[in-house]
Amino acid sequence: MQFGVDLNLKNARTHTPLDLATDPETRNLIQKGQKTTHCFGKKCNKSKFDFKNVQYYCENCDKFYCKLCSTRTWVFESRGAENPERPVCRCDDCFDSIGRAERDLRTAIDTNDFGTVNRVFEAIKESGTDIDVRLYDLSQVMHLKLEKELNIKEYIASLAHVDNYKTIRKSVKVLNEKYTDAQNLGV
Repeated sequence: MQFGVDLNLKNARTHTPLDLATDPETRNLIQKGQKTTHCFGKKCNKSKFDFKNVQYYCENCDKFYCKLCSTRTWVFESRGAENPERPVCRCDDCFDSIGRAERDLRTAIDTNDFGTVNRVFEAIKESGTDIDVRLYDLSQVMHLKLEKELNIKEYIASLAHVDNYKTIRKSVKVLNEKYTDAQNLGV
């Protein structure tokens, strides 16, 4: 979201943007923007906002930055989207943090190892990092797939030596159920 320097400008009916905002979150954001006079970024040495140096709101850290200290891009809102659907603005630190998390997750997925994917996936979930929705969906599916594979492998390993024919039949039935369950989940 971009703010000009003077949010107190009035329209033809003498209303300011704050007067026209009905949503409490929007009102709070406008008020916060009015109170913020300097950029929170590092590149510009805390430049002062004015009519040339406008404010950009970082949705991740909830602070205002100048054009030099922020990145504007488009993101996917839904898993099935073919093109990015929504513009976002992020400060450079948040942009780098999200990029790092996405790279770590892609690398973890490429290992095809449940422990690695689980560690990175859980860290991203815990931190609340706003990664690409399609990558997040892919990682959820991969996480579930690897979890089911590991479960089946551990079950098979537990059956390394079975003396009883009935136990073998029961084990085959349980193994088929695990396989069907994984198939029904799409993994």
